[in-house]
Amino acid sequence: MRKVRSRLTDGSTTILMMCGVSLFVGLCAFVLLTHHIVPQYGYSVRPAASNFAMQQYNRDNTLIVSVAAGETPRIYVGSRKIDGGLSAFAAMLDQWKKNNEAKGCVGGVVLVADSAVAFGTVQQMTEKVLERGMSCSYAAAPACN
Repeated sequence: MRKVRSRLTDGSTTILMMCGVSLFVGLCAFVLLTHHIVPQYGYSVRPAASNFAMQQYNRDNTLIVSVAAGETPRIYVGSRKIDGGLSAFAAMLDQWKKNNEAKGCVGGVVLVADSAVAFGTVQQMTEKVLERGMSCSYAAAPACN
């Protein structure tokens, strides 16, 4: 049986291997780099700008007030229930404002109203907050499809 022998010299195999690796690296670099150069076609999805997004707020100076529907609105500040309806809410705001003024800051209120709460109730609560010189923001649940 005949032996097959290469006619290439010993150093030429290394040169061929280096050429193959260089070709592979060059091809990879070409594919990866041209991704940013060549125009891309298709769709781009971005959220719409909103005027209703709230900025950051200071948790120490902001009350989170939740309102649930009922014969008299059920009002919660944090996890504490305020009994007495809107008049008790107004008294609580006065006390909270007095505490904040002693610290030298003006607070704000974020209203979280249940979808069953009447708009008039939310409006009355907003007026009570604004009458005391505090800011009032509304929090809403995201729309579900």
